[in-house]
Amino acid sequence: LRGLSQTAQRVYEVIVRRFLSIFYPPAVYQKISLVTQIEGEQFFASFKVLAEEGYLKIASASFSRAARKQEEAADEKGQAEDGTHSYRTLTGNQIGVLLLDYLIRARREQGILADNSVAVKSVVSTTMADKICQTQQVGLVNVLTGFKYIGEKIKEYEATGEHTFLFGFEESNGYLTGSYARDKDAVVASMLISEMACYYHLQGRTLMDAMNGLYETYGYYRESVVSFEFKGLDGQEKMRGIMEQLRNDPPKEIGAKVLRIRDFSTGEIKDLATGETSGTGLPLSNILFYDLEGGGSAIIRPSGTEPKIKFYIMAAGDSLEAADDFLGRIRSAGEALLR
Repeated sequence: LRGLSQTAQRVYEVIVRRFLSIFYPPAVYQKISLVTQIEGEQFFASFKVLAEEGYLKIASASFSRAARKQEEAADEKGQAEDGTHSYRTLTGNQIGVLLLDYLIRARREQGILADNSVAVKSVVSTTMADKICQTQQVGLVNVLTGFKYIGEKIKEYEATGEHTFLFGFEESNGYLTGSYARDKDAVVASMLISEMACYYHLQGRTLMDAMNGLYETYGYYRESVVSFEFKGLDGQEKMRGIMEQLRNDPPKEIGAKVLRIRDFSTGEIKDLATGETSGTGLPLSNILFYDLEGGGSAIIRPSGTEPKIKFYIMAAGDSLEAADDFLGRIRSAGEALLR
């Protein structure tokens, strides 16, 4: 094997693994069904959990010396992180910044990153994307919630040539690259995530390792969304009253001092320290965006389809623990403000 290229070694290993798998028992899975009831609605889920590895134990083994050392090191690192080898779910924001950073790096490595490249995201998506684009010297444009606004920017840039669209995303797991579509594309997103996973796998890293690398490079960011439901015939009226109250008597603190208020219903940004105002540059919408001291944000937006007010929280810190603590303080203040 030493005389073979890395690719040839991998192909050889796959063949050998599959041959040896014949002599192992089958894998055994346990079927689990879950039923939960939320607000009068029932939700069902069925899935399988691996009970006995069987042939999978040998099918996933690696025989090359370099790969074996790499896997052992990865195992030790994983155990040091959380003591398990279980799956960890990435949020829509985390996937968004992972893909954004990956596309910038991969295209730059290949020499195909346009000088006027631009990423587009919704205003309620993580501000970590702003930091990535600023550091990587790639343009970033914020738009209102709804992927149609990202689609409008793609069309605009095709017509004007001002920018080359690189990537668009929103925190609710919507992603798009390329200009062939004007809406989120799960097929291409899945393919991109798989490609990205392979990219990091060849470096001996998982997507979680890559995410931790982004934290170390760009800073630690946390995000969350809380929905407040207003049932009944007067639900909409209560929501309108809350939004009106927030505009008439703006909060000075939401877990931290409020520095600026962006009122998208008037298209105005107000600096609370100086009183200076400027424009948002976006279409009018019923959204209040609070920039907080310490790098946090609180965003309040009534849902357009449900009797709910959504409270988006973004926090930054010099560690994940600090960011989580900041997130908790903003959340507690928001709950007191909106309940």
